[in-house]
Amino acid sequence: EGHVPQSITPVEAALAGQKSIEHQIGMVLQCSTLPDSLKNEYRNILMKILFRGGKDMDDKLAVLINTFDTAELNKTANIFIQTGAWYCPTIIAMQNLFIKLKNVKEEIKNDSLMLYVVKETKESWLQTGAWYANSSSESWDMKSKQFELLRKIVKLLYDKKVNMLAGDDNGNPFCYAGFSLQEELQQFVNCGLPDADVLKIATYNPALFFGIEDKFGTVEQGKFANLVLLESNPLIKISNTKKINAVFLRGHYFNRNALDSLLAGVKEYCKRH
Repeated sequence: EGHVPQSITPVEAALAGQKSIEHQIGMVLQCSTLPDSLKNEYRNILMKILFRGGKDMDDKLAVLINTFDTAELNKTANIFIQTGAWYCPTIIAMQNLFIKLKNVKEEIKNDSLMLYVVKETKESWLQTGAWYANSSSESWDMKSKQFELLRKIVKLLYDKKVNMLAGDDNGNPFCYAGFSLQEELQQFVNCGLPDADVLKIATYNPALFFGIEDKFGTVEQGKFANLVLLESNPLIKISNTKKINAVFLRGHYFNRNALDSLLAGVKEYCKRH
């Protein structure tokens, strides 16, 4: 499970038995109509193309975006299905890297969730933002186009019935433990997935992925009663997952006051560290 090694393609990883394809790394290149010889050349510098920017890298990224082909994606989706590979796009992490880092200092200043981040993490996010400090407006436009293509890929793979997982790549810029998973679910909906299916991606699918669906993943007699009690229905609106009334975990009941007390403790810890 995890990252696709830069030396191989997502399809090669799936065929080799990798169980999950995470972060969408390599998917834009995988679905390009470029000849294999040029794809191999691009693969050697793929991380620079996707993340670092600069005129030369942005021009190469533009080539990948402009040569994206749905037929290539459909072939990739079919292989994912045949091999049983799961897709974990971490859409929120991609949004943060390609959109929010543009104004990293302002985002850090204005984001109330920074209260749950220790100083070391904050400094690492600022350092990541420094990579892009001299990026041109054209470079940011190209990152935005890449993000929109990644969102399109998520919807197309969903339409092809590829199994999906929800993750936020915690630790990356503006990825907050717990909070960002809720944002990831909203990102799935923004990509065009139904709210009810997104809830399944976040609950039942992980149990299926780990082979423990006999114990977790659904509310049934005989299963572990680790539950989140919400104020409103997430099947209708996925953002209702944020309206938490209480949590049942390992035989313990945490009401709203108890949850708020835990959050206050995290804030205090982060304030001291």
